[in-house]
Amino acid sequence: MSEVKNPVYNLKIDGETGLTLDAGPEGKEKQIAVSLHPIFNFHTEDIKEAYEFVKGLHYTIDSPITSFEDFSFFTIKDPDGHVVMICTG
Repeated sequence: MSEVKNPVYNLKIDGETGLTLDAGPEGKEKQIAVSLHPIFNFHTEDIKEAYEFVKGLHYTIDSPITSFEDFSFFTIKDPDGHVVMICTG
């Protein structure tokens, strides 16, 4: 298998799950629209610690921690206004 090249970038992550960023076909203008809903999430083992961490980075907290029996999450907005979810489970 050949290695991927720009505009595709693979982020190596410990474990079985990875993350691929793909800017789409080269030479074509992209129309970027902010999503009102998270299109991906970051996993954490400690939701309260993660909340305090991003709060300390001065990210906009979009929703407070919501907890269920086996799952908790909150959302933030990145500097471009995209909603990102941080969750357990």
